[in-house]
Amino acid sequence: MRARNIKPGFFKNEYLLSLEPLTRLLFCGLWCLADREGRLEDRPGRIKIEILPGDNCNIDQMLNDLQRERFILRYSAGNERFIQIIKFKKHQNPHIREPESSIPAPDEHSISTVLDTALTGTGPAESPFSDSLIPDSPSPEVGAYAPCCADEQTQPSNGSKESIPYREITEYLNAKTGKNFRWKSKETRQHIKARWEDGYKIEDFQKVIDTKVAKWGKDPKYCDYLRPITLFGTKFEAYLNESRSPPADDLLFTKQGQRNMRVAQAYIERMGPTCKIE
Repeated sequence: MRARNIKPGFFKNEYLLSLEPLTRLLFCGLWCLADREGRLEDRPGRIKIEILPGDNCNIDQMLNDLQRERFILRYSAGNERFIQIIKFKKHQNPHIREPESSIPAPDEHSISTVLDTALTGTGPAESPFSDSLIPDSPSPEVGAYAPCCADEQTQPSNGSKESIPYREITEYLNAKTGKNFRWKSKETRQHIKARWEDGYKIEDFQKVIDTKVAKWGKDPKYCDYLRPITLFGTKFEAYLNESRSPPADDLLFTKQGQRNMRVAQAYIERMGPTCKIE
């Protein structure tokens, strides 16, 4: 393993924060295993022994998570599988005596990627990096690798050129509910992407949000369910076809219903306990 450098900004990277702590630690370990080009063999068992020997974890799934967030590319060359840390060399300053890479680059002839496009959308190599993690004064022996930051909009895996409006949908939900969901979070993007790839458009998301806010917004029992995992889950189509008018049982939780209740209570108090409302 080789010595690598890390800058404090690493710990505040929003895309890394969407991953599990052990996955973030694994990412750091990959820098140390990689050669001067940021490449290493894709051998989950060996990687676990080298980086996380004392932890009970699924390295293969963790590598998939890093690939989905565009930190690495898993690819194959012939019968062998390798990992490329995205734009690693741009942010590294390998020692002059560090051996040349013996692993073929992922863009060379006859190499096919093993990306799961249903999870990743566009290719990781297109992703920009955050230069905030680059060391101010890298030494000749070690450098820092800056994790990439995925695009705000990710193209769907069905080949359509239309991008997924994660931000617009999430901010619309926040505006309607007064909540603060993060459009960059792994869970929020997962549910939005699933429904988008089902063929729904931004107007459908907005209609579901409006419908459920009208029904649940004033209900203390259900208002907590105004969240991406519920609204954009498997019941999305059913919610989309619901009427926006709240049912009779929910009228007490609308502003008009609350005003009517206050008027009725004031009338009863004024007329006394024997008052009867027909």
